[in-house]
Amino acid sequence: MRKVLLLLVLVSLCFCAPAYSQCNEDPDEIGVFWSPDSGDCLNCEIAMGLQPLSAYVILSNASLAGGVSSFEFSLVNADGSYFMPPPSDFIVGYVLPPGSLNVSLAPDFIVGCASPIPWAPSITLVEVQILASGAAEWCFGVKAGQFASIPGQMTYTNGSDPYDFRIMNPNNGPDASDYAMACLNHPDCDPGPVATKNSNWGSVKSLYR
Repeated sequence: MRKVLLLLVLVSLCFCAPAYSQCNEDPDEIGVFWSPDSGDCLNCEIAMGLQPLSAYVILSNASLAGGVSSFEFSLVNADGSYFMPPPSDFIVGYVLPPGSLNVSLAPDFIVGCASPIPWAPSITLVEVQILASGAAEWCFGVKAGQFASIPGQMTYTNGSDPYDFRIMNPNNGPDASDYAMACLNHPDCDPGPVATKNSNWGSVKSLYR
């Protein structure tokens, strides 16, 4: 009987434990992935010929249960230069959460949401739609925008209180000397049949070290 009770307690603890992004358990982290849920930590991709791709800017493990009512960040090339693909690739567009509005100009984002984005382990803030040629190498990430509400910081606000700000920390670490978060056609990207799922944050972090 005691064993049965113990088993029931353990099962209940499993179901009550908070859910985390499979990629990282640290709270309030922002990163760029080639999959919308960041579950496989896919941050490195190979384009096969002329191919449409999407990169997803994702907030992982938001510390506010109310979700997201607004967010601020800017896309940037890995070397810190203005966000721009190689000449052979094109940015097709940016997809925001339904009912949201960017009051800045992409690749800068100061976005307010008509209704809060519900909490989830991985929350897609922006989908970047790309048409890749399959040849050029490109790495990019995110940084704080020029007109950030908290200078020098990327932030989001509580879905239940738009004045409750939280800082989003980059997945490659707050002291990183570059903005490499996601890469396309980089030599470190695995060209094999399981593509770049074998790549991890460690390999991307080391690209520009």
